[in-house]
Amino acid sequence: MLEIALDYRPVADVAARLAGRPGFAFLDSAGDYGEIGRYAFVAADPFGTFVVRDGVAFWDDARLPGTSLEALRDALGRYRIAGDPASFPFRGGGIGYIAYDFGRHLERLATPADPATPVDDLRFDFYDVVLAFDLQEKRLVLFSSGFPAEGEARETRAHERAAE
Repeated sequence: MLEIALDYRPVADVAARLAGRPGFAFLDSAGDYGEIGRYAFVAADPFGTFVVRDGVAFWDDARLPGTSLEALRDALGRYRIAGDPASFPFRGGGIGYIAYDFGRHLERLATPADPATPVDDLRFDFYDVVLAFDLQEKRLVLFSSGFPAEGEARETRAHERAAE
């Protein structure tokens, strides 16, 4: 995991500069809530997308074997970034959502008569580069994991992506 300290800039300024990039994600508490609102994260250009549609899992539109939860467990395990209690709580990985209706894949529920606008049941974009902000200490750190590459190629990719 490549970790680069950067000169601190306001989160909103950095987010505005990256907002037009594919897969832009901005995680922020929008308030001063002590430990709960201490961190903010900005990411863009995911290296892959995990989606569940109608109970079927896909990685970048390629159908995955097994149940949707088995496929998700596999993706999360393959691109796991080890935690570091002395560092930021998020340093890359999946950002997304689980739709309310995903519950229909976990238990028997009645199908609504008029389904809402169709959305994916579950979607996570996977990010190898994340800008992490410590709002209390005014620190900005760029994390680059090098995923999805493996071995020595992963370190090379981490440096290349950080340079971007």
